[in-house]
Amino acid sequence: MVREGVLTVAIAVAPLVVVRIGRRLIEHYVTQVVRYGENQSNQRVIPHLMRRRPRGASAPGAD
Repeated sequence: MVREGVLTVAIAVAPLVVVRIGRRLIEHYVTQVVRYGENQSNQRVIPHLMRRRPRGASAPGAD
């Protein structure tokens, strides 16, 4: 009887622990990706847009 109770509690608690750890991992991964994306955009996209803009008569951002 005691083992069944412990097992039930473990099954009930496990998803919460997994969600908490998973959320932390996802947040870490997302911040890394965002930081990487910002670095890439600062290095490449902005000079690319600045180079492209004076040439065309089209609206900025239009391909």
